[in-house]
Amino acid sequence: MKILLRFARPGYRLAQDVYLEDGEFIQAGTHLERHHLDGLLTLGRKTLEIEPSSQVRPWELVPSLTEYMTSIQNRFQGRSLPADVLMRCAVEDVYTRFLFDLETEETSVEQP
Repeated sequence: MKILLRFARPGYRLAQDVYLEDGEFIQAGTHLERHHLDGLLTLGRKTLEIEPSSQVRPWELVPSLTEYMTSIQNRFQGRSLPADVLMRCAVEDVYTRFLFDLETEETSVEQP
C-alpha cells in the first residue's frame, strides 16, 4: 500500500527497498522508526510502499487516479450549475497534478 510519508508513523514495515541518494538503502521489511521517517522527509521523499496494516488510516493512503476521479464524480453527481462544474474541474486538476508530482518524484529516484 502506498502512503504519504508526511503522515507515516513509526512501526510500519517497508514493502520494498528505499534507495537513498548516496547509494545506501533501507531494506524491505524494515520496521520504520522516527529517524527513518525524518531522514526520508529531509531527502524530499513524499510516499512509501509499506506492507498492508490495519493501523493505516484512510487519509494516509495515496489513492489511484481512477479511484480518486470516480469519488469526485460521485460527489458532484447531479450538480450541474456552472459553479459546481468549475469547482469539480478545479478539484480534479489540483489533485491530478498532486498525483503526477508524486509519480515524478518516485521515478526520479534512481535505483541500482
